Amino acid sequence: MDTLLLGILLGFIAGYLVRSLVSQMRRRRFEEEYGHNPRSHMKQRS
Repeated sequence: MDTLLLGILLGFIAGYLVRSLVSQMRRRRFEEEYGHNPRSHMKQRS
């Protein structure tokens, strides 16, 4: 059962990393297209 717990933990960490990467790429694209992100309150410090 330790491997199951480890798999869940790794999956959670991987999902978090992927999500942060995608948000960084999206943020960069938004800044390129619109200059400043209009929804700056949703943009929190990472």
